[in-house]
Amino acid sequence: MTSKDTSPDTIRTAADLRGEYAAVLDQCRVLVPEHQADAVLAVRDHQTEQLRQQLTAVETERDAVYRERAHLVAHLAALYPSHIGYTDPNAPDWAIVIVEAPGGQPSWHIAERDLDLFEHVIPTNRICRGWDGHTTDEKYERIRALTASSAPAWAAGTTGAAGVKSVSEPMRAKKLVHWLDLGDAGLHGAHPYNELVSSRMYGDGRRSSRSSRPELAGRRG
Repeated sequence: MTSKDTSPDTIRTAADLRGEYAAVLDQCRVLVPEHQADAVLAVRDHQTEQLRQQLTAVETERDAVYRERAHLVAHLAALYPSHIGYTDPNAPDWAIVIVEAPGGQPSWHIAERDLDLFEHVIPTNRICRGWDGHTTDEKYERIRALTASSAPAWAAGTTGAAGVKSVSEPMRAKKLVHWLDLGDAGLHGAHPYNELVSSRMYGDGRRSSRSSRPELAGRRG
């Protein structure tokens, strides 16, 4: 644009633009009869509403999938030392839960609407180990390895997708009874590492109440 174009005499004001827009509309009214224009606008509004409903349905389905995933991540976070906080500067509206699993960290972004599932997870603080740099592919490689190493004793030898040879029903039942006999100590007991982390976090080994998450709200990116 030349200096002449930007001189005070040639700069268009908002009033000028409104006048030009009105002139264009007048030309359109001349070219398109009013009843046809109304019909076109009606079709546009109908299509816009259809798109809005489709978008709402897609978002609802997406949120349901995120919620389902969050339930599983919350369960995993109950099995191993974990912490959650707003630590991703590239996604400040999403909390990050990091699980310290035996084979390496997995981590996930958690939507605010799903934070109620993570009341049992301690908030991220300076003692917690941060993200170790794993990629999404590395995360799920670790999950697959963890799954393979965590197969319960009663499932050993059963036929699965990998084609492992099966065992007799009596032997399978015997292994199941043995596994169940582990009782609370084997299946539902406190993870010793969790207790260690908890004692380091709170000094006396008590886990603080987390019925609400003001400590997370204060850590938003």
